[in-house]
Amino acid sequence: MNSFEIAPGTILQQTYLRKRINGLKNKPLSFLDIGAGTGIFSNILLELGLEGIGIDLNTSSCDRNNKHNQKYVDSNKYSVVNQDYFEIEIHSKFDIIFSSMVIEHLPNNKVDDYFAKAISLLKPNGRIITLVPAQMKYWGIEDEIAGHFKRYTRNCFHEIAKKNNLEVAQLAGLTYPLSNLLLQLSNKIITKNESQKANFTMESKTIQSSNRQVYLKTEFPKYYKMVLNPIVLYPFHLLQTAFRNSDKSMILYCEFTVR
Repeated sequence: MNSFEIAPGTILQQTYLRKRINGLKNKPLSFLDIGAGTGIFSNILLELGLEGIGIDLNTSSCDRNNKHNQKYVDSNKYSVVNQDYFEIEIHSKFDIIFSSMVIEHLPNNKVDDYFAKAISLLKPNGRIITLVPAQMKYWGIEDEIAGHFKRYTRNCFHEIAKKNNLEVAQLAGLTYPLSNLLLQLSNKIITKNESQKANFTMESKTIQSSNRQVYLKTEFPKYYKMVLNPIVLYPFHLLQTAFRNSDKSMILYCEFTVR
């Protein structure tokens, strides 16, 4: 396929993650990527020198992840596991437990289970990092077809921290204003190409959400890389950083540490 899969908002999220990992005093060496999808966030962590494991329910996502990160798989720095996070037995511990667009697929009781297991897999001084869609005022067609239970607020993360003996080490809103500017266009593209998924079961929506291939939404012609790249979008990264405390942000980034 003569295309690539990095959407503008994802590039901004990756840029923020890269800055955060590079800025940590205790350099992390290992990670677990839960709901790794096609491996685009795992790739950032691998490029930064970490080694890890990516888990996903979707078989085709895992296949694409293996291809996307083949050099790290071949050098035994990364492995891809096609299994349910709640069922998999992992005997290692990690410096980073990472997820992007995962916990919004879980009902409240499973969110508690998610963090309990994440804490059990975390090394001392490690971090749980999660990205989620933010603010119920932005609820729309994408939430419906992807199988979301909710969009998160800052207070949600403080409640999670209190309940699980965690500390919120970093909490930032991301992708404002770029995602906001593109929201109407994004909704039109999703409605045209994916509206039938609204009739799927919640489980099916969740599984398929990690491998969406929608033209000009998740997949772009190769020549778009001339503008869809971290260098060209860097001014938008500066904007998202400047407005990281804004409730207008459509994505929330949170880092937890264990108290």
